[in-house]
Amino acid sequence: MGATRLLGALLGSGAGSMLGGMVGGRGGSLVGSLLGSMLGGRASSGMGRGGGGAGALLGGLLGGGGDRPEETPENDATASVLIEAMCSAAKADGEVTQDEVDAILGELGDVDEADADYLRQQLATPLDLEGLIDRVPTDMATEAYAVSLLAIKVDTGSEVQYLSSLAEGLGLGKDEVDDIHDQLEAPRIFS
Repeated sequence: MGATRLLGALLGSGAGSMLGGMVGGRGGSLVGSLLGSMLGGRASSGMGRGGGGAGALLGGLLGGGGDRPEETPENDATASVLIEAMCSAAKADGEVTQDEVDAILGELGDVDEADADYLRQQLATPLDLEGLIDRVPTDMATEAYAVSLLAIKVDTGSEVQYLSSLAEGLGLGKDEVDDIHDQLEAPRIFS
């Protein structure tokens, strides 16, 4: 399974909009520049040899770094966490319907069956917010939150509660969260 390639397909042409069409008007260039600037300068410890971690991975996938990131075990591990974060957020309102799964898979383009099966599995797995929080490395908290926000339209109380709990669990403060929401043109969740 090429998680790096799958994350690129999820974030690629519509910057995550295939997640049920839930992203709204947030386009790829905004997301690319946001994540490139927000994440590109951050290096992660232990996420690859000189690779730059999640920031470099996302920057490359979204056009912020020239070349597409290499499919390495380290990049795939990072991408897997971010895919899990996106899929968990998609479940925040209770469930992901088969129609939503079909729409997501229909928008992916050229991914192999193993990648599609992996995504189906992630979408079918029951929501485990505490488990996700435990699996997100500290230096990926901002990225995990940002891709989670990309996966949903914040229009239900359960989504607001999910994002609030995710932010708290990842150790993100109100100002950080508000900044992410502002840059992604999403409604703020804190008053």
